[in-house]
Amino acid sequence: MAFNDAYAPHASVAIASILMNSESALHFFILHRDISLETQRRIMELRKLRHFEMDFIEVNADLFHGLPTVPHITIECYFRLMIPWLNPVINKALFMDSDIVVLDDVKDIWNFDIENVYAAVVEDVNSGALKDIKKYAHAFDKGHRYFNAGIMLLNLKNIRADFTLQKFMDIANRMKNVFKFADQDILNLAFARKLTYLPIKWNVTDAFMKKLRPPFSERKHEVRGVLQNPSLIHFTGSGKPWVFPFGTSSNPFACYYFHYLGKTDYSNTKLRLLSTCLKMTVWEFRYVWRHPLFFIRPAFWRAFFLRRAVGRKFRS
Repeated sequence: MAFNDAYAPHASVAIASILMNSESALHFFILHRDISLETQRRIMELRKLRHFEMDFIEVNADLFHGLPTVPHITIECYFRLMIPWLNPVINKALFMDSDIVVLDDVKDIWNFDIENVYAAVVEDVNSGALKDIKKYAHAFDKGHRYFNAGIMLLNLKNIRADFTLQKFMDIANRMKNVFKFADQDILNLAFARKLTYLPIKWNVTDAFMKKLRPPFSERKHEVRGVLQNPSLIHFTGSGKPWVFPFGTSSNPFACYYFHYLGKTDYSNTKLRLLSTCLKMTVWEFRYVWRHPLFFIRPAFWRAFFLRRAVGRKFRS
């Protein structure tokens, strides 16, 4: 994982969910530039759940100076590019973003065969929208299945054999006026021809609940089915649980985030987030004002019924 001090509560939720759904021996490597010793101590309190190993690796962020960042893409996103060269003895690693909740055993991902590829990834359900970005047309091969880089099982040996960190940086600098999704685009371009794909249940993003574009519009029943039994929830959109704990704009799976938040040293944050009723009321009125016909939008009703179904399943 790679995150900053401010994101530690959400990363703690991700780690707690991994720990509580797996009996495998786990060793976490946290890439950071500013995680304080106190925050590290609070994260290590997760050992109350079960034993695990964890190393905090401080990264020199100046290595990535000049690369584009936006509010939802911080400099920490680029740290994952360094993973193959952090420890030459390690030949396999599972990278996960910190804005996730894992509901199944990560061993199921770890056991995937990646001997002849760079990585096992999950195709981005929103990949069809990239076709509308004209400058992307020449960036990737026509048949490339664009993936979300938030979950990747990496063959570090193969990556080290064919790449250097400088090669990744060269791609980043050459394409920085083209790419929209920073490190994710870099890895899509670099790994394009040597990939294998995980089941989509291992990276259920906000895009699953929106209008599907080709090729996933032809796989609608598969996508809707995965929403009933996801293995990993990835809070990719603006409706993150710590921003919208409930209401029309909230993620239908927010209840899982708060469940695992209660298992962390940040459990007091749960009450603070759920007490933002006034703020949420303002946002609800704003949503209705901006979308006066929201009740005829299919996406609204998909999220509404999914929120109810998830709530019933969670309570049971």
